[in-house]
Amino acid sequence: MLLRSLLRVADDLVQHVFVSYVREDSEAVDRLCEVLTEAGISYWRDRTSLAPGDAWKAKIRKAIRSGSLVFLACFSDNSRAKAKSYMNEELTLAVEEFRQMPPGRTWLIPVRLDDGLIPKWDLGAGRTFDDYNYVDFFGQQVPAQSVSLAVTISRIMGNQGSDPVVARAAISDSAETVSLSSQIQDPGQERQLFDVLRRAADQLLELPALVADVVVDGTPQVIEAEFTVRRQRVEEAARPLLKLTANLAYWGRPSTDRYLTNLIPQLAPSPRRDGTAHLLNLLRAPGSLLFHCAGVAMCAAQRDEAVGKLLGEDLRVDDPYAGELPAVASLHADLLYPDRDANRALHDYLADVMRNELTLSDRTFEQAWARWNYLTAVACSCLRTAGAHTYPPRAYLQITSDGPGDPYVTVGKGLRREIAQQGEPAPAACRRMLPRQCRSPRHCG
Repeated sequence: MLLRSLLRVADDLVQHVFVSYVREDSEAVDRLCEVLTEAGISYWRDRTSLAPGDAWKAKIRKAIRSGSLVFLACFSDNSRAKAKSYMNEELTLAVEEFRQMPPGRTWLIPVRLDDGLIPKWDLGAGRTFDDYNYVDFFGQQVPAQSVSLAVTISRIMGNQGSDPVVARAAISDSAETVSLSSQIQDPGQERQLFDVLRRAADQLLELPALVADVVVDGTPQVIEAEFTVRRQRVEEAARPLLKLTANLAYWGRPSTDRYLTNLIPQLAPSPRRDGTAHLLNLLRAPGSLLFHCAGVAMCAAQRDEAVGKLLGEDLRVDDPYAGELPAVASLHADLLYPDRDANRALHDYLADVMRNELTLSDRTFEQAWARWNYLTAVACSCLRTAGAHTYPPRAYLQITSDGPGDPYVTVGKGLRREIAQQGEPAPAACRRMLPRQCRSPRHCG
């Protein structure tokens, strides 16, 4: 108890940035807090800084009045639409505090999460919120604005914040993602991007682990060890290809989607030869990784039409055991991970590749993974109902927790609600995202 009390006192004494927002903007604020963390800046927000049993109003009041060197007020259509909110209460306390500060002090910093107007809150002495410079934390200006915000806060916090040079270095990587997204959305640069993707795919297919002999003599332990080594080399070599794929799938349009779907069968060739089963399956693993990486990225971007094309019957691959099959029925996670929980292993690998590449929050990635996982399982169910061969369906969307910090996702509820809201007949969500055989919500439950 004494240690807990001391830790809580120490936490209260830490100078920090107070982040005020409405719950509907949690995802955007997650990304904002990731920027602060990368820049070495301490922050206080209700979701992470309140412990069970805290008197939350008193804690928030104390966090604003005693410990905050900067107050970030995050505005959006969600916050503007609320006549009453806890954010408004926080802003009232902040205004009271600000009025007691000397003129010219930088403490209140408005943050726009969309292109709406900053509200005209009365700050006293004829000042309002919209008189002050604000930060635009949306669209293509996020990297530059993030650096500017981190540098400003670091200067205000003095030695307690991060060095401005370190702040710039920590955030600069995100500018590359924005630059790449601009290239993807420029039709004039399409051919150049496709050439880069093709070269990355060719390099992966030429990997020694994928061209080595697939006949391995020895005990099961020897064969398993050889497979593990080759799989690890494939995982590492596939990263450049998957990073570009994630961006193309997230930011892309129909022409880039067509290129990706044409590439998937080429990366999943059917090995018409004898050999060890696991090593033969590994030859098709690049296609499986590309397929799932693109699907999760499209779900993260809510590109339902593109997801539907990935899951549809027209995207087919040559399966060595069942002939030609829809990709969703053949490119399962077991190709890479037959020796453990395949779904969880694929989740962990893609999370490591994609989160930083697309600057996705943990919550956004988990929701995208859950949506994709659920849809692939439903698509396989639809195909089996129509009499097609499929491999055992993937587990419906639940990721078990290995520790208190791991995200826990319950699966399918949001999609089922979306489909139910579409109504009969032939819900649009099914038409967009599932094979032609799936025409009823009963397949999606």
